[in-house]
Amino acid sequence: MKKVSTTIEEECQALVQQFVSVEAELMVWEKLEQALTKFDGQELHLLKGFLSGTSMEELARQNNLTREQVSGWLTKLKRDLIQHLRAQCTMRH
Repeated sequence: MKKVSTTIEEECQALVQQFVSVEAELMVWEKLEQALTKFDGQELHLLKGFLSGTSMEELARQNNLTREQVSGWLTKLKRDLIQHLRAQCTMRH
């Protein structure tokens, strides 16, 4: 005989997985927002521009920097962001 509907246990497991996924996503966004508060206005402008697809040349022009300076800033910002996130996050097993 073929099973027609899922069991209550399967439905509960699916709900738990969905809830945990949503909660984890919310926690990650919260940690990211906290980490971004560590940056000043120019750093946030560069990071947001980079993440939205603005070219290095355009970011350099907008900020009166060279392309190499923008590249250096972005490297530092990405490294600092990762460090802030790692400091705020703990892994549970």
